[in-house]
Amino acid sequence: MDTPWPAMEGAHSPFISFIGGRLEEARPGYARISLRGVPALADAWGRMHAGAITAIMDSAVGAALGHLKVQRGRGTAPQATIAMDVSFVAPAASDDELVAEGRVVELDRNVAHGEAELRRRDGSLIARGSFVFVVGEGGRWPRPT
Repeated sequence: MDTPWPAMEGAHSPFISFIGGRLEEARPGYARISLRGVPALADAWGRMHAGAITAIMDSAVGAALGHLKVQRGRGTAPQATIAMDVSFVAPAASDDELVAEGRVVELDRNVAHGEAELRRRDGSLIARGSFVFVVGEGGRWPRPT
């Protein structure tokens, strides 16, 4: 598939496109995004910046959720990340090619839970995380309780 953002229905992230992310696969509840590191994404020590890593993981879960919402007739419902917990198990070089796989674990009326892993193209694990999204209804955000 290897599609640049935001060409696919249910997935739209100008930021991920800006940093060079490419949507490789997306289906309801699952998405895979790749990112080839560049010097501009490095931290002060020359490794891939943790912000770039968490952004691509968050976007993989977000794309998986977007496609799941479309399948369930909720494609116009807005969504936003409200919590994330990412554990880094190895550093990534600033020029590594990384692949994030995101999955939706549960989608309730206004909350979705997801998980993501980020690996080098060779399969070695870089980071693992969990993500929580608020999901609106129609084109509206849920009302606070």
